[in-house]
Amino acid sequence: MTSRRAFLVAGGMFTAGTVLGGACGYTIGVAVGGAGGGGAAAAGAGEDELKTGDAELDELRRLAVKAPIEELVRLGVAFCRKRDISYPSDAILWRGIDRLARHLVQDPSAVDRSLLLVVCATIERGSPPAELRLDGVLPELNSLRKATRK
Repeated sequence: MTSRRAFLVAGGMFTAGTVLGGACGYTIGVAVGGAGGGGAAAAGAGEDELKTGDAELDELRRLAVKAPIEELVRLGVAFCRKRDISYPSDAILWRGIDRLARHLVQDPSAVDRSLLLVVCATIERGSPPAELRLDGVLPELNSLRKATRK
């Protein structure tokens, strides 16, 4: 038999289960997302360091230090241009240029000429942080650029 009391007990249990399930799901999601989110690519870049309040800059910073290299290479030309135009002095974005430059040198078989030209121009025109030592990579990039010229 159904009664008002049974309905209230079932409704209360449903509400308690929903609240408890949501809280536990959120906790598990945060724990899993935090553990596998950055990896070695994010070394030296904490979450607070990447957040600026500017959504576009935050996304560029994520690309620079946390995104897989494949994603950064795919969006590399747009990344470099946006960094040059809108955020030329952002030190964290220079880490993305560093990642791109070193990837191009390490894997010359997969060199995209337009990306190579943009990375070279960015390093030559800009003033990268000294600790990245991009001036040491530039000669290799320039020789690669000459080798890909057709």
